[in-house]
Order: sequence, then structure tokens, then C-alpha cells
Amino acid sequence: MIIVKGFKKRLVKDYVTQRYSSVNDCFVDNLCKSCCIKCKKKWETLFLQGECGEHIYYLVSGLVKLYRVNDSGREVIVKFIRAGESFGHGILGGVYPLCAMALSNSELLAIDREKLREEMKRDHVLMDEVLSIINKEINNLTNFIGNLSLLDCKARFISYLNNLSKEQKSTSVMLPMPKCELAMFLATTPENLSRIMRQLIDNKEIEVTGRRVVLIGDDYQNQKP
Repeated sequence: MIIVKGFKKRLVKDYVTQRYSSVNDCFVDNLCKSCCIKCKKKWETLFLQGECGEHIYYLVSGLVKLYRVNDSGREVIVKFIRAGESFGHGILGGVYPLCAMALSNSELLAIDREKLREEMKRDHVLMDEVLSIINKEINNLTNFIGNLSLLDCKARFISYLNNLSKEQKSTSVMLPMPKCELAMFLATTPENLSRIMRQLIDNKEIEVTGRRVVLIGDDYQNQKP
């Protein structure tokens, strides 16, 4: 039990250190009391769009996709969450704005939203930081939807590779998902994505080995998301 408590406290501290500047042992201890560790199997749903909930999540291991379901019932993938990232801060507004599903067996730290709200009331710096996180998540969602409507598929793929390069801090990037899921993420078909990748390879803009993509064209460095 001591090992479990120690592990949970370390995860809470990792989450707090990653997200907030106002880090202190009292804050960590208070959050830790109401947090729990959840395990989700591959394809298991964490929450649905418009659903009321109690938790913000910090992904310890595994892979999670965030997606929306449009009016026609079509799934639109918004983001893939990797270990060490947190998500679901929008629940502080009352409901989850997106759906979340585990794409592999995943372990998560579930942070109680009411406890975080209590801490926010006591610490205005923390409140500003949490509101900034929520605003960033909303802006990312808005920009993503804007890219879907304004950019063609090739431009979306180039923008995606450029963002991935920034995240991985390298021009040699590893795609975090199979081509069929990437095509869904880019709102196209696997066949069309294959044609675009072949065109970029033939134009010596990228090199592809499995899921490893090397960016060798100037457009990627200049492309803005």
C-alpha cells in the first residue's frame, strides 16, 4: 500500500510540475488525497462528448485519442495523447467537449475536478494557469477545425508533419499511429493519403521507412500550423 501511495504521489507531482508553476508539497498532497489510478483496456471509452464527469486525466502509459462526433455521426479525430500528457481540463466548464478512447492498454491518473477547483479558489496564480490551459485546449480545437475546412489534404498532412517535428524536436519523426488512423485524423481516405505520401517521396520532400518519416523539404520548416 505504501508503494502504491508513493507511486500515486509521484504521478501527481509529475502532473503538477508539468502544468503549473505554483508547485508546493501542500498542493500535491491535497490533490493526491482525491486522485486515483485507472486502467483502461484497448478500445475502452474514457468519456463521451457532452458527458458530465468528475476527472481530468494524466496519461501514465499507453495511447489515447480525443475525437468529436459531428452532426452526421462521423468521427473526427482531434488529437492523440501520449504518456506524460494531460487532458480533459474542459470538464471544469461542466461537460467534456470531446470523446476519449484508449488505443492501447493504458494507465491514467484521474484528478478530481472539484479538488482542483478548491485549490484554484485559494491560489489565484493557479487559477490563471488552469484557465490558460483551458483556453489553449479550446484554441487548439478551433484551429484544428479551421484547418479541416481551409486546408486541402496535402496541406493538412504537411502541417501535421511540421507539428510532429516540433513536438519530437527532430526532422526525423515517428508517426504515432497506423496509416488508416492517420487518414481518419486528416479527414481523408488511406488511399488518398498513400498517393500524397508517394508524391512527396517522388518530389524528395520526405523519406519514409515504416512509420519513420524524415522531412527533407524546406516547406516543412516554413509551414505554420
